[in-house]
Amino acid sequence: MAYTITYTAKRSISGGRSSGTSYAFAVPLVRADRTATRQISTAVSLSGRRFTNFHRLDIGFTAQTAPINDAAVIAQMVEFLDSCAGGEIFDIAGTNYVLDGDYSQSLVDISGFYSFTFSVVGAD
Repeated sequence: MAYTITYTAKRSISGGRSSGTSYAFAVPLVRADRTATRQISTAVSLSGRRFTNFHRLDIGFTAQTAPINDAAVIAQMVEFLDSCAGGEIFDIAGTNYVLDGDYSQSLVDISGFYSFTFSVVGAD
């Protein structure tokens, strides 16, 4: 399934593009696994009873693109990921996200197909 990503270019600008301009492109994802990271604090009494304070729940997903060999799409993925590496907000299918952790570009096979893996968490 292809998802539309909208971001503002800031880093690793592709040819013919400009910094500070908003771009949108469709990228096919073969994996979009939901993640839920909870923030809690737990204390255990002397009797062994556990007390948990729930602070928040961050919902996001880990995504992986289908193998890509189109140089323009690869350049746009690099531009998107590098432009949002500093916590910049971007949009996927109408929802605001930020990157969560590191991302990677992997050579799938010797014919020049690459796959990108990244994690996001809701920005709102």
